[in-house]
Amino acid sequence: MKNIKTRGLEILFLALLIGAVVLALSVVRFAVLPGEESIERAVKSIDHPAFEGLMKVTTFIASQEFSIIIIAILFVLLWFRGHKPESVFIIIAGLNGIFCAIIKVAVQRIRPSWGEIATFWDYSFPSGHVMNLVVLYGFIIYVAWILWGNVSSKRAFLLFLLIFLVVFTGVSRIYLGAHWFSDVIGAYLFGGCYLVALIWSYKHQKAKRKKFNTLLI
Repeated sequence: MKNIKTRGLEILFLALLIGAVVLALSVVRFAVLPGEESIERAVKSIDHPAFEGLMKVTTFIASQEFSIIIIAILFVLLWFRGHKPESVFIIIAGLNGIFCAIIKVAVQRIRPSWGEIATFWDYSFPSGHVMNLVVLYGFIIYVAWILWGNVSSKRAFLLFLLIFLVVFTGVSRIYLGAHWFSDVIGAYLFGGCYLVALIWSYKHQKAKRKKFNTLLI
């Protein structure tokens, strides 16, 4: 069963990576993909104070500044409650910005609301906020899912929360004029690659630790 689950993660990683690379190459080839301007106009046409507030809140939650606070709190809590491997992997999840920056520099796509000049950290593809949310919050929820065991009500809430944040953070980046639709999709795909690789590494490390503890008994 474990081998089947591991193979499933490997297949998922490969599928996400292929999709991410194909999209990145398309973005390099075409400045704006078909339908993106229409999607941007449609999202920005939503004119309601509550919706605008939701967009700003979800963007803030996915920001690096807020994430640093979350990482610091969770690291301390997990470490002192005996979940040291999980606390270290939370740090690794928070380093997704480095991976994102490498892709941004490689693709060098201009943001939709800007002119022809962009600097190192200003490139558009993929969305850093969305990738950070997918990786960091995705892994946090995965760890909580594991540590909480079979509490179905808590797991259902976690799943709902993750889907909500993933969807609306993506929408918020388009609504606020920071990204194209494909930037958001690219962040889902590349972020998914990072998250799947992180989960695979976590499961592998956990299995090795369990095997080592068994040998000591």
